[in-house]
Amino acid sequence: MKTQKQNCILYAILACVVASVVGPLLAQDEEIYWLENYSEAIREAKRTQKPIFIEFRCEP
Repeated sequence: MKTQKQNCILYAILACVVASVVGPLLAQDEEIYWLENYSEAIREAKRTQKPIFIEFRCEP
């Protein structure tokens, strides 16, 4: 049976894990700027040190 001290340690670890996952999500920019030019997107990603998301579409 778990003691009260073990439960406190477990809750503290759980709180750290939740904070490390939720914190970055809350810290994101409010707006998303979509760029349609690949070269411009690469330059902006390098300038801001942020990753890029590329969506490939097949338009008829």
